[in-house]
Amino acid sequence: MRDLVFPDDHSTADLGAALARIPEQLEQGFTTFCVKPDQFLPSSGGTLRKGLTCT
Repeated sequence: MRDLVFPDDHSTADLGAALARIPEQLEQGFTTFCVKPDQFLPSSGGTLRKGLTCT
């Protein structure tokens, strides 16, 4: 079964898809989330800028 975040073995993950899973995890009681920028940026570099507000 293919991972829901990574489309294949060579591509970066989709940040939106990864963040979309957080509300369900909040409902399950998780309170800490880590984002590793290298998973979402191509090896050529760039800046990861995405805000996340939980209330």
